[in-house]
Amino acid sequence: MDRDINVAFVILHYIALDVTMNCIASIQGKIKYSNYQIVVVDNGSDNGSGKKLEELYADDEMVSVICNEKNLGFSAGNNVGYIYAKKELHAKYIFVVNNDTEIIQEDFIERAIRCHMDTSYYVLGPDIINLEGVHQSPQRDHVITKKEAKRWYRKRYLFSIYLHIHKKWSLPEDFYIYRKYIEHDNKRKDSFMTNVIQENVELQGACFIFSPLYVERNENAFEELTFMYGEEALLLLRCTKNHWKVIYNPELRIRHAEKAVTKRANQNVIDKEIFWSDNHVKAIKQLIKEIDKQGNERCR
Repeated sequence: MDRDINVAFVILHYIALDVTMNCIASIQGKIKYSNYQIVVVDNGSDNGSGKKLEELYADDEMVSVICNEKNLGFSAGNNVGYIYAKKELHAKYIFVVNNDTEIIQEDFIERAIRCHMDTSYYVLGPDIINLEGVHQSPQRDHVITKKEAKRWYRKRYLFSIYLHIHKKWSLPEDFYIYRKYIEHDNKRKDSFMTNVIQENVELQGACFIFSPLYVERNENAFEELTFMYGEEALLLLRCTKNHWKVIYNPELRIRHAEKAVTKRANQNVIDKEIFWSDNHVKAIKQLIKEIDKQGNERCR
C-alpha cells in the first residue's frame, strides 16, 4: 500500500483536557501508518485547556492545535480542522473523530484506504463500540423520512418539556420516564445489523472518514446547519442528494466513551439531559426543513 498518501485526524476539543490527550495518545500509540498528522481544534474552551494543548504539543511535529475564540458547535468547529487538514496539510483522507474515542487497530488507516479502493466510498464509518460494549453504528439503515423526523421531533420536544418541569420541581434524578426513554433508544439501535458491510446508512457521528472523492469536492466536512446533534442524518441527506456513496464497514473499529465532554460540562444528570434534549429539538427542526427542501428540489 502507498504510504505517501497524506492522512489527517481532526479532533474537536472542549474543556476535557485528559479526554483529548487520551485520544491523541491512542492515535500515536496504535497507528503504524507513517504519513499522518493530527489537527486538534479547541472549540472555545473557557478553562484554558486549549492553550494548555498548544503548550503540550508545541514541539510535536505531528500535532497542530487551533484555538477558536468561541464555541462554534460540532459542524462549524470540525470544519475549522477539516479546512486546515485539506488546505495546509494537503490531506487526501480526513478522519474526523470525537475526542472521547480511542483508536484500537494498528492498521486503522490501511483498512480505510483498502475499503476505498474496493468501494469508492465518499464517507466511511467504522464499528463504534461504547464502554458498555454496545455497537452504536449504524444509527439508521436508511435515509430518514419526514414522517420519522416529525415523530422524532415530537418525542424530543415533549421529553425536553418534561425535563424542564422535572428540574423546576427538583424531582429525584433516577426517574422512571428517563430510564424508559433511554431503554427505547437502545432497543432501536440494537435492531440494526452491525456485523456486515452496509451502503448508504446513517453512520454514528463519533467517527467519519472522508475519502479523496469527498475531500476534492467539498470545502467543508459538514453543512453548518446545527450547533450540535443531527449531523449524521444531515450528512446522509447531503450524500444521497449528490449520489455520494456512504459505507459502514465493521472491519474498522474504534472505542467510544460516549458524552464524556457533555458530562464534564454539565455535572448533574438533569442539566446534562436538558442540554442534550434542547439541542436535539433545534437540530431536528432544521433537519425537517432540509428534508422539505430536498423534496421540493426533486419535484422541480
